[in-house]
Amino acid sequence: MFGAPDQNPLNWEISNLGNFIENANNGMARRGNDKNGKIVLRLVELQRGFINYSDCNRIAIKTNEEKYLLKNNDFLFARVNGNPDNVGRCSYYKDIGEEVYHNDHIIRVHFDENRLNEYYLNTLLNSEYGKSEFKKYIKTSAGQYTIAQDGISSAQIPIPPIGLQNDFASFVQQIDKSKFTAQKALEEAETLYKSLMQRYFA
Repeated sequence: MFGAPDQNPLNWEISNLGNFIENANNGMARRGNDKNGKIVLRLVELQRGFINYSDCNRIAIKTNEEKYLLKNNDFLFARVNGNPDNVGRCSYYKDIGEEVYHNDHIIRVHFDENRLNEYYLNTLLNSEYGKSEFKKYIKTSAGQYTIAQDGISSAQIPIPPIGLQNDFASFVQQIDKSKFTAQKALEEAETLYKSLMQRYFA
């Protein structure tokens, strides 16, 4: 559909990510743990292409920290890591029905949604091509590798027409639904199997 991004055989426009950034900020420096607080995402929750909410940290948010609140379709980038392969890994954020914030190991970026589809961008930036672009702007100090906002802005990506990006997003969403349906069917089959084994061999 898009062609290999490093070769760009369809001659899509190549542009810096910075041309599509509407706003960006690093996260909250303060640490804490309060089971009655708000979710504050750490690097461990930010995986390549998705966010893992299974064991989130919570912090009681102060008024001056409300600027770290995430909004739908924000992109989150790993700013620092001891492994350079993990720096720049990212995922988009979707509203989960409660407030979610981010700490300062993560950079939040909101892109122009009229020009970049989050499914397309998420797939591209987490590909080998995306990783190679970010590696150009990674710096190292005291055994830690980091990328700054200007590094993210400098990464270059191909920009297919938004209609084609949206078609790709629809395809990905349909595949995700099919995977969910298949997984549910497997779980039901496993439950039935165990029930039959208990009945016949009890």
